[in-house]
Amino acid sequence: MLSTESVPWTSLQGLRRRVLPHLFWVAWLALLPGEALALSLSVDTNIPSIANHPALMVRLVARSSSLLRLGMCAGTVTATALLFSSQFREDRGRLLNEGRLHRLVPGWIAGHLAAYAGFFWLTKWLIEGIAQPGNQDLRVIVWMCCGAAVPISWCLAAMPMRFWVQVARRGWPVLLAGSVGGVFALGIGDSTRKLWGSFHSLTFRSAQGGLRLFAQDVVCHPETHELGIGDFVVSIAPECSGFEGIGLICALLGAYLLLFRKDLRFPHALLLLPLGTVVIWSFNVLRLVLLVIVGASGRPDVALGGFHSQAGWLGFNIVGLGLVAISRRFRLFSRVDPSGESPPLDPAVTNPTAAYLGPMLAIVATAMITGAMSNGQFDALYPARVAAAGLAFWVLRKGYSGLRWSWSWPAVAIGILVFALWMALEPLNATAAADTSQTIPRTLSGMPMFAAAAWLAFRVFGSVVMVPLAEELAFRGYLVRRLIAADFESVPADRFTWPSFLISSLLFGAMHQRWVAGTIAGMLYALALRHRGRLGDAVLAHGTTNALIAALVLTTGAWSLWM
Repeated sequence: MLSTESVPWTSLQGLRRRVLPHLFWVAWLALLPGEALALSLSVDTNIPSIANHPALMVRLVARSSSLLRLGMCAGTVTATALLFSSQFREDRGRLLNEGRLHRLVPGWIAGHLAAYAGFFWLTKWLIEGIAQPGNQDLRVIVWMCCGAAVPISWCLAAMPMRFWVQVARRGWPVLLAGSVGGVFALGIGDSTRKLWGSFHSLTFRSAQGGLRLFAQDVVCHPETHELGIGDFVVSIAPECSGFEGIGLICALLGAYLLLFRKDLRFPHALLLLPLGTVVIWSFNVLRLVLLVIVGASGRPDVALGGFHSQAGWLGFNIVGLGLVAISRRFRLFSRVDPSGESPPLDPAVTNPTAAYLGPMLAIVATAMITGAMSNGQFDALYPARVAAAGLAFWVLRKGYSGLRWSWSWPAVAIGILVFALWMALEPLNATAAADTSQTIPRTLSGMPMFAAAAWLAFRVFGSVVMVPLAEELAFRGYLVRRLIAADFESVPADRFTWPSFLISSLLFGAMHQRWVAGTIAGMLYALALRHRGRLGDAVLAHGTTNALIAALVLTTGAWSLWM
């Protein structure tokens, strides 16, 4: 365990040096989009009388919402490109070392707020008084000058003029590519809206054709988008046309192409994007066909419950991970010869990444499969998750030989604190809890006594032992350190950085239905880990919280806490 003197964040000066720059960047980057959102929500430019106004300047005002969307889209892409450019990082690092990065310039801050207030007021004034007599062109020119002053003062409040001059002079290709990319992305977004209807129709007709391979009494109403077999009929909503899956798979493969660009063969690797689009869409059609078949076979609760919600995620994981694996094995996509990538692994050696992530991935994968076979509210096959995690722990047991385990009262106290905060935030989940609070007891009462007792035993053991072990290995054991260095095993367990602390906690919260409480819990479990630098303390705190929740559920019947 590190001594108190060796921990930099205990020093107020060290805390200020590390925290303020990050807070500055977050606040600075969020300011302009927040102002644009406030303006777009407060001003309605969709007025026919000004959209068809004979004056060019007035029509420009009428198009201001579209121009704002265009500017925000191009600005977002450009800013992202700049943040990842080496020149921008070098200049930013130099200013950070000089201690100037987090010092806002008060004069430019005041100028920015004044320019935004003027632009906001002028926009509303122009829209409301556009039909009044007067020189509209002059008013619009003043409006445009105020609008230009908003982003300029925003930039100068953070960095001096010479910095932006250098960025423009040395990084103009990045700026140009970002602007063109933003305009292109906006155009693609508008085009996909027009394609929505035809794409939905294609998905509908394909699912209909697939059903005719299995049944004769297929119900088909294209005008209402209804599809089914016999008495079981579902409405194929636009959201089921496959756009969501296509967007997710393109995001996954796009990130993969960016992060592993040195290992991939371009432009051949770009074929993964259209290939992923076709495959994920085909999986979506198959999902719709199977959903109707399951519902028509006498299990409508499963079809409309777990299968409907989980099958899509199963398809996404299979397609995404499958295409990544394929790209690593075929020379068409990969620069690395798969036959000579690495020598065979010693069976006595365990992959450290697999040891930390394997149990949680086993639980998640099993939960998806068993959830797809349930009604969406009660997973009768929950014991399979415990079995899958236990098998993963056994197979990867050599990877845990270096972990130290011991009792810690502070860790127990943190677990109790998380339980108290969890219960205090439970009213945020009151609506969902009211809908599902009786599902578990009603289902258990219909099961044989032995089966119900066994399910409860597995549920308690899983939530108190298996889940804390798996999640803490993945989040506090792996992710917190992996966000600091690629060689995560070289990072001490009690090493603290704000990005790893916040990102891992937010992702931990996102995995839970109660994401606010989950994020706070992730932060406190990370502090439990840092107290002595032992992962076992985070596991103990997590297990304490879950044990208290399980005790409350069994003694008071608050079953919604397990939903």
